[in-house]
Amino acid sequence: MPPTLALMLCTTFVACLLYIDHRQAQGTTIALWIPTLWMLVICSKPLSYWFGGGRQMEEIDVLAGSPMDRLFLLIISAAAFLILLQRRADWRAILKGNIWLIVLILYMMISLFWSEISYTSLKRWIREIIALLMFLFIMTEPNPAQALLALFRRTIYILIPYSLVLIQYFSYWGRMYGRWSGEVMWVGATLHKNTLARLCAFTLFFTIWTLRYRRRRRMFIKYQAWFEIAVAAMALYMFAGPNHTLTYSATSFISLVFGLLVYFTLLLMKKQGATPYPALLTIIALAIIFYGIATPFIGGLSIIDPSSMVGRNENLTGRTDIWSALIPFAVQKFIFGHGYGGFWTPENMENALEVTEAHNGYLDIILDLGFVGLAMMTILIISYNSKALKFLLRDDDWATFFLSYTFMVLIYNVTEASLSSLTNQMSATFFFLAVFITSRRGKLILP
Repeated sequence: MPPTLALMLCTTFVACLLYIDHRQAQGTTIALWIPTLWMLVICSKPLSYWFGGGRQMEEIDVLAGSPMDRLFLLIISAAAFLILLQRRADWRAILKGNIWLIVLILYMMISLFWSEISYTSLKRWIREIIALLMFLFIMTEPNPAQALLALFRRTIYILIPYSLVLIQYFSYWGRMYGRWSGEVMWVGATLHKNTLARLCAFTLFFTIWTLRYRRRRRMFIKYQAWFEIAVAAMALYMFAGPNHTLTYSATSFISLVFGLLVYFTLLLMKKQGATPYPALLTIIALAIIFYGIATPFIGGLSIIDPSSMVGRNENLTGRTDIWSALIPFAVQKFIFGHGYGGFWTPENMENALEVTEAHNGYLDIILDLGFVGLAMMTILIISYNSKALKFLLRDDDWATFFLSYTFMVLIYNVTEASLSSLTNQMSATFFFLAVFITSRRGKLILP
């Protein structure tokens, strides 16, 4: 099939999906496209890549970003802020319900004072504030539940089909090659094979959840289920990668399996009239966090090591070498870190085997915010989990979604990094859900 024809057919398919979304998204405003556009951008390649002739990522200034991306964020955040000012919301209740998120962001701001690249760190911190605006924006919609569903649907409806077309027909945009191995990697509309894999993992989980959710609430539009199953099939195909194996991205595969296990366990307990023990889920979450913290310091997955089961070697595709290079930097400023966004300077990237992340979310937080920041993030996650468990009796659909996805995030961050910033697909999804759960409990939106 000619690439132009494939692109036209894909655009027609996406248009049909968005039409279905429009019919489904009752109780939302057109302004919902503001956080949707933000979500689409953080899930895909930078705007400077798309409109800059497909420049390689190495040519884009990873410290300062690009003028095009900064202008987009400025416009979209200003629009969101102005609309938020006009909407009626109980901001005191919002602050109370998300106190640890506010504390974490404030600590990020304070840490700018000891960053070696304060100005660049400030720009990175402003991106976190923009993310917070987007989380709050959804909660001020007339129907936050429908708004959140629409946000997730639109992200999937647009990025998954176009990613497949880019991979199959526009390889210059949709594929990358390993720097040392030369191995082909499917990236689609995203930055890397791992970011595409976690987007596909979320698509698969969300499709399973939303089919049950809408069936229980009788919310189906004609043919919607078949369209969404088609999108999920695309995601599954890309999730398997060019080698057609589900362990193509081992971390995303394990996190998806674990998330589905938690989800179906919670459903089974509900069917049997049982209630999950809050203390048990908290202990499991803390155990995963402590395991994730210990992993880079002991140099690998020692207690539970599924690497051989998913076709990976003992050094976890070079991650142990990266961790050994980064641990001295983490120990050097273990308490307070190097300041938010202050560790990943060009010099440190070169010393860390030319990578831009620690491939461990907990180590990434320690490098930037130290043990203090990691403790805050841990308390934040546990506090949101506790609120979701209380919310379980009122709305088990959203509570099980959040709890299951939380464990996906915790598992994912053992060998990949997403928790150190609110501005990537996985962490943004987590905080959209977290703030939503809090708002539903506290009735933050005024009638």
